[in-house]
Amino acid sequence: LQSVAAGLVFAAEHAANPGLSDYPTALYFVLTTVTTVGFGDIVPITAVGRMIVCATIFAGAAIIPIQLSAFVNALLDFRRDLEGKRIAGKQTTTNRFNDDEKAYELVDELQPDGSYDKVKTITLLCCPICNAKPHLEAATFCWCCGSPLWGATARANYLQESSDDDRQH
Repeated sequence: LQSVAAGLVFAAEHAANPGLSDYPTALYFVLTTVTTVGFGDIVPITAVGRMIVCATIFAGAAIIPIQLSAFVNALLDFRRDLEGKRIAGKQTTTNRFNDDEKAYELVDELQPDGSYDKVKTITLLCCPICNAKPHLEAATFCWCCGSPLWGATARANYLQESSDDDRQH
């Protein structure tokens, strides 16, 4: 709006108005006019220039609040989405690690004597928010979206179990 208005004001005024000798000056004039600052150092002289300025002021008064409203709505939508992801992440994280089978998997492993034993192995941890995988077993946050993968107690229990298992073997 302002660039077009500056071009129109410059086209209408540059021959008759010594204060509007170039496009940057016309742009400065339109910016100060639309934002209602209006320093008064430059004024339109011709009737066409005054009509263009009036139309620009009315258009600016209508367009700027609409754009501001759309911007605020976009920020509020972003915040709602972020809060929804946080709530979903908290619910999923707390439910996810209460049960060991969700973080571990029992598989049959061939033993040296030819028999099979059930062995607890770590599955590829999947992010509860974006479903990205794999994550390292010591990962605290998702590498893709940054959401937490572990509750504090589940992580402490896991680290304790790992150290106990290492001591037993």
